[in-house]
Order: sequence, then C-alpha cells, then structure tokens
Amino acid sequence: MEHSVELLLIDRNRLLREGLKRMLSGSNVAVTEECADVAEAVQRDFSGWMPAIVLMEWVGPEAERANPVGEILTRWPGARVIVFGDSLNKSEMVMALRAGASGYLLKSMSLDALIHSLRLVLVGEVVFPTELAGQLVKEPLQSSSASFSLNHLDIDLSPREIQILRCLVAGQANKLIARELSITEGTVKVHIKRLLKKINARNRTQAAIWALNSGLQHQQPNVS
Repeated sequence: MEHSVELLLIDRNRLLREGLKRMLSGSNVAVTEECADVAEAVQRDFSGWMPAIVLMEWVGPEAERANPVGEILTRWPGARVIVFGDSLNKSEMVMALRAGASGYLLKSMSLDALIHSLRLVLVGEVVFPTELAGQLVKEPLQSSSASFSLNHLDIDLSPREIQILRCLVAGQANKLIARELSITEGTVKVHIKRLLKKINARNRTQAAIWALNSGLQHQQPNVS
C-alpha cells in the first residue's frame, strides 16, 4: 500500500517506536523515520526529507526548559507537531500548544483514535484529549505563564458567548449546549459562528484552546 503521509516519530522507547511503526503500516500514515530524542532529530542529516507530521515524546522538566517543539519547527517549519504524553498534564499541553504544537495526545489512546487525530491535524485542526478539557473546566491552570485574565484581552464577549465557550471546552455538541442553555440549536450555531469570527478561530477546537489559554474557565457569567 502506498503511503501519502510521512511521519517522524521521536520517543526514547524503542519498543514503542517499532510497535507504532507496524501498527500504522496498514493506514495512509507511515512512520518514515524515527529518533530517540529531539537532539538526534535536529542534528541528523535527512538529506532534505521533510516530515508531514512529527509525533514527539514530551520529556518532563527537560522539555519545559528546552522548548523542543520550537526546535522541531525551526528545522521543519511546514511540519505539524504533535506532543505524545504519558499522562494527563494540563500545563504541559498549554506549553506545547503555545510553542506551536498542533496537538497533545496520550500514549494510552487507541490506534483508531490516533489515526483519526493525525488526519484532523493534517487538515488544520488542533487535537487534545477530551478528558484534559474536562479537567481544565473544573480547575484553573496553576502556572501564571500558561493562563491570563480575560480582562487583558481586547475582545468584547457577552455572558452568553462566554457560557458557550465553556461548553466548547467541555467538548459538548450543539444539541447538548442548546439543552443546557435553554436555547435552540440554530441559536447555538449563530453564537459559535460569531465567536469564531471574534477570536479569529477556524473551528470549535481552536476556540476551545483559545478559551483555555485565556482563562475563561474562571468566568461565571449569569444569563437570564
């Protein structure tokens, strides 16, 4: 089968690299190259090869200091970078996305979910675990550098728009949002369309990421 999408896999675990390479062999995504760490990926001579996607391990405090996502994007500006984490970590996700990553995924996810996420990233979506979005709604980010107050933004959002943004962060569909806010699905669509234009987001996922980074989870608007 001819593969149309070439992927660079960066992970210290050789068994994981080999296993994922075999599992993806039946899809339209191929693990074309693999490296143990970002340093190897940045320094190795790939003879002009450019990956469409870089799926890279996030290595705790080391990654926080070195900005590995930025290093990868400096070498391959056109690549989509997805961070692969061992466990849910909201500060890691925000840090990776702010550095330019197109997604933050967990190694515990299913193969089908991974392939679906890779396809979404290729068409410009930003992907992250819905479980992590749920955590971010319930409790604020602890890192002051990862979140800032809505008052610092030069964007005028109505209380209803803030409510809908919170629903998007929670991953709710239009039907559920409409039921929760006692409005019609058509009204929800109108609000979302207006929101995307206001915050310059291309889709619901980007709007959710914008909301998380902007500290909207702290807002408690009352709408009569």
